[in-house]
Amino acid sequence: MAFSGIEVSQATKDIFDKIQTLRKKGKMPGCVFKIVPHEKNIKQNSIEPVEASFQENIETNGLEFFKEPYFKEDECCYLLYYSSIAAEGKKENPIPLLIHWSPDAAKIRYKMLSASSLDHMKSAVEKAQINGCHCTSFNTKNDVSLNGLSSLKCLGTSRPVILDGVRVKKIKGGEYKEDKSEDGKECHK
Repeated sequence: MAFSGIEVSQATKDIFDKIQTLRKKGKMPGCVFKIVPHEKNIKQNSIEPVEASFQENIETNGLEFFKEPYFKEDECCYLLYYSSIAAEGKKENPIPLLIHWSPDAAKIRYKMLSASSLDHMKSAVEKAQINGCHCTSFNTKNDVSLNGLSSLKCLGTSRPVILDGVRVKKIKGGEYKEDKSEDGKECHK
């Protein structure tokens, strides 16, 4: 299948392999990627890892961990990380999440490039055998939250869910919020 958009660089593919290897060792790795424009030839643009964003093991809420330093108000990027999800009373299930950050203030050209390149990212993730990856997009920092992940099919339960160590509960409209009820004080892992 032919995709439009920007190709994933070899450095990005290497990071995907490293993420898969670390996951096999029980780690919860993650990394941010962005489109790097070539100075003279648009056909040589590539999706590259963002310098210093690679993390071997994210202990809690990866979304919050990466949001402030890497989700810029005018720059699109991608985040691939492992999130820990479990229905209350069940064993945690680490799942890979691919987040597409496309803020409203980004230039339309880059928003279009990053959207059309998302299929390349998904394909490269699959080729690295990072199985069961769930994908979602955000365009405002307010959406980048546990509630923002409520559209993921892996959260399709009406029971409280433990997401990255935080007990969340489905509310009206299918959204999730942190559950601070008396019986929700303890997270069972």
